[in-house]
Amino acid sequence: MLEKDILPLFDLTNNKLARESLLNLLSEPLISQQSIIERQNLLLELKTLTPIFKGYNYPPYPFYECCNFLEQTKYKTSFSEKSLFQFKLWKRSNREIYNPLYSGISNIIVFFFPLYDKYYARISGEQYPSFKKTIHIIKNFLERFDLAENNYAIRSGTFTDKKILRILQVVDTIKTEKTFAHFLDNFILFETYISIACAIEKNKFTFPEFSENIFSVDEVYHPAVRNCVSNSLSTNKNVILITGSNMSGKSTFLRSVWLCVYLAHVGLAVPALGFTLQFFDKIFISIDHPDDIDNGLSHFMTEIKALKMVVEAAATGRCFAVFDELFKGTNMEDALWVSNKTINGLKKFSNSYFFISTHLHALDEDIDRNTVDDFFLESIVVENTPKFTYQLKRGWSNVKIGKILFEQEGLIKLLE
Repeated sequence: MLEKDILPLFDLTNNKLARESLLNLLSEPLISQQSIIERQNLLLELKTLTPIFKGYNYPPYPFYECCNFLEQTKYKTSFSEKSLFQFKLWKRSNREIYNPLYSGISNIIVFFFPLYDKYYARISGEQYPSFKKTIHIIKNFLERFDLAENNYAIRSGTFTDKKILRILQVVDTIKTEKTFAHFLDNFILFETYISIACAIEKNKFTFPEFSENIFSVDEVYHPAVRNCVSNSLSTNKNVILITGSNMSGKSTFLRSVWLCVYLAHVGLAVPALGFTLQFFDKIFISIDHPDDIDNGLSHFMTEIKALKMVVEAAATGRCFAVFDELFKGTNMEDALWVSNKTINGLKKFSNSYFFISTHLHALDEDIDRNTVDDFFLESIVVENTPKFTYQLKRGWSNVKIGKILFEQEGLIKLLE
């Protein structure tokens, strides 16, 4: 789900290094509520930069060319001590070395000038304390190349030997001091966070709040689903059952809630108007378990193992878990028995939350509404045709549309 559902929401990066950095950030939920709040504050600070960095983009290939040039080991020829006269003499007799050097420094200037002029020159580290050091490192590195003056010189054909030698001496110093790697680390870090901040602003996501024993989400939706219907839910119980007919939107709703919980724990904003939750030590999602052929495990057995992992986590800390169509991999009788055992057993882990969708209508008669919350995704049948509102409502759904869909596809006539 990470690369398919989450990464595209925040990926406004321009190169593979920043994309990998973003993916690593998204892959690691933070270890405390305090660290989450710190990242939220950092992103709120950077959100004020989004009017400047809106539309920040560049083709990746010239970027890689600049990186390759600056990452090369020092050339045999050193320009640090060369006079202009010595440089001119060297240039005449070393064209095969000079030409790629000229191409390399020209690429640096032509590539970085518009980025510096349009974006980085307009910001100051003093304005953004969380990124003060990073911004200074980026700007100081780029300013060593006198980008505006040399870009004009290249464009106007006045890039003289004196200017060229000066840039080659700067490159020599960078290679000797090995400062490019430090610049690149900070450049990629800044691009990663700017990508997130701009995406949050673009998508109008909201930063969640943390509070003990509260789980409330307002107008949550799944941003990857076109025209997704938003829903709200608030509960003071730790086991929440979700019912609804086939195609009513149960899986989408569960993914939406899980997505918000996960993003909250990475310190990011969420696709909802508001979200309040407690801090969880572990976050699980169990949707579409396939058979594990390599280990000889059936669908049902993979469900059992996933549940065991969640229960063990809940026994030692706070966890949030989503189970979609729990125990659909076994027969109805067994599924009903183990579902009852599971629901009643999970209630005792009061510091954890468990969202479970189910297709077992008989559970309606067994659950204790005093300790378990139940909601359903609405669907109605009008003139033997199912209609889906995708609206979440409190209560239990016993609407069945399997036979209707079977008949609508003409399978009864085909099979008779």
